[in-house]
Amino acid sequence: MLGVLSELVTYKGTSKQTGGAYSLFEVASQAGSGPPPHTQHREDEGLYVLEGAYEFLEEGRITRAGIGSLVYVPRDKVHTHKDIGEVPGRMLISQTPGGLHEWFFEEIGEPATDKTNLPVFESPPDSGRIEEIPAKYSIEIPPSPEGGRRNETRQKGGDHR
Repeated sequence: MLGVLSELVTYKGTSKQTGGAYSLFEVASQAGSGPPPHTQHREDEGLYVLEGAYEFLEEGRITRAGIGSLVYVPRDKVHTHKDIGEVPGRMLISQTPGGLHEWFFEEIGEPATDKTNLPVFESPPDSGRIEEIPAKYSIEIPPSPEGGRRNETRQKGGDHR
């Protein structure tokens, strides 16, 4: 398990296990949190909601999704997700082909041992790391309209229900 930005990531199937075909992760997130908008230039992504409610943004289009919903995001599309429920949510996320996201998570994340405590950030992650590390893995985080990097992972306090 890794704390990655505002989420807890657990590997379910690695690229090594699948011969590089895909990676599969379980992602748990705090209510109100999600990664900054980003583009994966190498992988297609499938997100299946297990618990909670999420809002997905893809190329300016917003979709709300609850338990049992599947959202597909092809490579090269700006997208993000946000837990809009009142309790923590969980998703299965597949990356096709596998590999780069695993290595990205390992570099940017921090080891986590407690599934009951989701990451909570009192301040935004280091913007230098958020700009440099994703680029190594063909992930782009576009500038926000205000001129800086987008960061929607900021969260104070935290309700650990």
